[in-house]
This record gives sequence, structure tokens and C-alpha cells, in this order.
Amino acid sequence: MPGFYLTNMETCPEIKTDNMMLYRRVEFSNYKMFQHTTLKFPDDKCCELKEEYFSCIEGVILNKKALFAEYGTNDISHLTFLMNQRNTEFFNDFRGSFSGMYWNRGADNWTVFTSHYGDGAVFYYQQEGKFIISSSMEWMAEGLKLNKVNYHVNEKAIYYMLTYGFMADDSTYIQEVSRLLPGHYIKLKETGFQIKPYYILKNGKINLENKSEAEIIEILDELFIRAVKQEYEKDLEYGYSHLVELSGGLDSRMNYWIAHELGYGDSLAVTFCQSNYVDELVAKQIAAYWKEEILVWPMDSAKHLYDVDKCTRLNFGVSLYSGAGSELHIFDSLDMQKYGILHTGQLGGAILGTYIKDEKEVYSLETAGNYSGKLLESYSDNSYSKYENREEYLLNTRGLLGCLGSHLFARHYTEECAPFLDVDVMDFCLSIPLSKRINRYIYKKWILSKHPEAAGFVWERTGDMIDRSEFYLKWKQIKQIAWDVITHPSLLLRKIGFPVKAPILSDYRGMNPMDKWLKDNKDLQMFVGEYYRTHIEIVGKFLSPKLMGDIEELYMQGSMGEKTQIFTALSVIELLFANGNCK
Repeated sequence: MPGFYLTNMETCPEIKTDNMMLYRRVEFSNYKMFQHTTLKFPDDKCCELKEEYFSCIEGVILNKKALFAEYGTNDISHLTFLMNQRNTEFFNDFRGSFSGMYWNRGADNWTVFTSHYGDGAVFYYQQEGKFIISSSMEWMAEGLKLNKVNYHVNEKAIYYMLTYGFMADDSTYIQEVSRLLPGHYIKLKETGFQIKPYYILKNGKINLENKSEAEIIEILDELFIRAVKQEYEKDLEYGYSHLVELSGGLDSRMNYWIAHELGYGDSLAVTFCQSNYVDELVAKQIAAYWKEEILVWPMDSAKHLYDVDKCTRLNFGVSLYSGAGSELHIFDSLDMQKYGILHTGQLGGAILGTYIKDEKEVYSLETAGNYSGKLLESYSDNSYSKYENREEYLLNTRGLLGCLGSHLFARHYTEECAPFLDVDVMDFCLSIPLSKRINRYIYKKWILSKHPEAAGFVWERTGDMIDRSEFYLKWKQIKQIAWDVITHPSLLLRKIGFPVKAPILSDYRGMNPMDKWLKDNKDLQMFVGEYYRTHIEIVGKFLSPKLMGDIEELYMQGSMGEKTQIFTALSVIELLFANGNCK
């Protein structure tokens, strides 16, 4: 389990390690800390106590070489010291997937930070001057137990998982523990414990009023190419081959495509979906175009859905366990020491496109982005209230806290990056008027004008080419709906108000049609029933009768997707609460 741990409490956990991990432990004054990290990208990491400072960095700093040149050093620890002298929020100048902690001896204060988009998860506990800060909820729970601190189940976090499928704010499954939000840092002194923002993901940071559409596309292309270069050059810095997720969507396609246009070959593309789904077919076509290798992992067996406890130990239930099961199977099948960053297209459709379907939705602030609506009225949720508009709310919750939860799975094998998550790309894209991002308008214009060959393959989202008109696509959608109603009349009856059970067709289609798998796979049916019965009995004593009733109702009435939400929560509660000073 990679990451770091810092405390001023009496006892610090002992970590089991192996020859695939690097373990460094430091104690001074009344502080105890350790770093337990993979052997990948060693020169981007540090855990060092010097005369004037202590520095610990986890992850990858994509612009490290540029910063080395600017500050006249070639050591990451020394770099943080020099940068801190100029600006105590020095990590705002980092690019990549990272987290870290820095102690200034002169001021005797700590700064603990996560990346701009928060995928380097940091959790914290603080009470009456005592604190624990950790990359791992499992280490956090162990630290609380060792120091005889009672902790309690946070039922709101469980409801978040049962509705959103992720945590919609800084909640964790332990009431006394919070997550450091993306773009935030902890400032810690003897006199206090402060949470401060250094980067906020929001609209309109750059004034583009006087820019033409062509100029916007030109700047976008330059920024995206620079972001791609930074990712792939990091692989070459360490002599790694490239590992790239590829599907039938646009986001991973543009990362893969532009990397190849820039000459970054020696790559292995990976894709996972139901056999012969469009993601597989298009990904193979694109890999063949570039004469590159591709590994296709069919998900039809649904074996990734059995790995509940393995997955939740890796991401602590911050998002659905089922979101990365097949990815883990791929990692376990490969010699991951050969490969560098896992290159993806994460959040491309939300950043260069948008989660918003209509401009009228922008200022409609209410619960949104949830996977299930069945239990929304069972608890009070105002996670949207801190945001100025619906898009910022969805980007920061469903995007950063939800989708990027998958990075916590990958970090046990390597680091994960996407050019759409580059800070300069994000800020620029979110300054493009919403009207030009809805329906991927500017996204498609960018591809057609700057990388037209990439448009020569079907887009999974529409099942058609990206230059098809919105009118044509809408007509195609209407025909599909009509056919669905003819073949499933219960859909129409339910739509007009009759209390009938009708299939959710999206659960039977797509890259992972889980309800279809559950219906057709007797082994999966047996596993689902047995897992639920066993784990509800184990964790039931920690939950209120109301929550137990809600879980039972969702299990009996819910889809397979909703069952994975239940399993995620049950597994994490067992992990953190089955033994110890918990209530």
C-alpha cells in the first residue's frame, strides 16, 4: 500500500513490506512518520530529514525537469526546500499526480498537500492537539486503534455510497476522519490545524471573450500537446514503455492518437469491456492503424465483480469497487515494472465537454450525479450548496471525488495521468463558453480541424462518426427509443405512471452490462447472495436499524450496479471496524 503517514501521537503503526516496495521511517521531536511507496519513478519521490527541513513527496511530478532547471538543482527534496523559500504553496507549481508533506524547522510548522485534482488521497484526524495524517484509511484506523482512540461509523458516508457511488464531500466512513479535498492543504502548527485551498476548479478563470473559435482551438491544441509530452517524456526519463487505456470514446483516443503523432511509440494499449462491444472493436482498429499492440480483456465472466475486498483495500471505498476490477486483472497479468504511467483520457468529456446537457441547468443546484436515487430522501444532502453552479458541483464531486477514485487502484502498481487533468488544460477548457462545450461541439471541431484522421473511427457514445449532425443523431435516438418500447412495453407503462417493473436497458447494454451478467451467470448469483448474507451479518452491529432497513430494501429492489454500491460500503465497514476501538 503506497503513501505516507504522519502523527504526533504516542504510537505509530508498523508496516509489513516486501522487495517490491520502499519503506522509509523517520522520527524527530515528537513526530513519527513513514513513507511506503512503489519502486516506480524513484527520483520523483523523497522522504528525507535535513538540517533545515523535512520533505516527503509521493507520486510523479511531470514538470520536475523544468523546475530543476529553474531552481538549479537535480534533487527533488532540495527542490522543495528551494521552492518553499520562494512560496510556501510551492506545490501549486507542480504538475502531475502527487501528494506530500513538508516541515520547516525554522517555523516549526507542517504543510501537507494533495494534488490540484486530489487523486493523491490524504486523510486526517485531529483532536485536542493530537493528529494523524495518512494516505491510507487502513493505516488511519490502525493508528487510532493503537492509540486507543474510539471512533464511530459515519452513516452519511454510507448513504453517499448507496446513492452517489462515491463521497460527495470530505466525508469518510469514520466520523472522526476527513479527506483533504482536491487543491487543498493542511497548515499545522503547535497553535492550530488549518485547511486551506490553493487551487479551485471552476469556470471562467481565463478571459476568452475576444478569441475566435479558431484561436480557441489553436490554444487548446498547444496546451494539450504540451500535456501529452509531459506524460510520455516521464516514461522515457526512466526507460519505461508506455501503457495506455484505449476505448471507443474520444478521451482516451485523443491521448493515444496525439502521442503517436508526436512519435511516442513502444506502447501497449489496454481495453476492457464486454466481448465485441464497440469499445473493443474501435480500440483494435485504432491500435492497428498505428501498428501497435493491444491487450483486450473481455469482462463477460464478471470475475472482476468478485474482488470486492481486494478493491476496497486499495481505494477505501471512496468510489465504487466495481469501477476498476478489470483494470486490476490487467495489472496483475502484466510485468508492471516494464511500464510507466498509465495514460488515460480521464474526465475529457466533462472538461472539454460538460456534464451539463442544457444551459438552463447551470444554476439548478440540487443533488445530481448520483448512480442511484432510491435512498436520496433517507438522509440530508447539501453537498451542492458550496458551489456556484451545477457544472462546478458535478466536476468537483462526480468528476474529482468520484471518477478519479480509480487512481487509488492504479497507484498500487504505477501512477495514472491524463492530459485533460493538466491544470492549464483544465483552466483553459473551463473558460470556453458552455454553449461551445455542450454536445462536445468544440471538442469535435478541435479533432476535425487539427487531427482529422482521428475522426475516422466510430464514436462509442453515438455509435456513429463525430461529424454526424445533432439532428441526425437525435433522429437515430428516437428510432432506438421506439424500438425499445415495442420490444419492452413495460417501459412505456412505467413512464406514464403505472407501478410495473421494467428493465433499465442501460444495465443490459454497454461495456459492462452487469444486470445481464447477473441474470445469465449462476455463479455470480450465488456469490452475490452469499456475499450479502455474510457481510450484512458481520457489519450489522455497527449500523442503525434505519440504515439496515434501507440497505435491505436497496438490495432486494436494486440493480446489480446498486448491489455493488452496497458491497463497497459493507466491505469498507468490515475493513475499518470489524476489530478495534470502534463503535
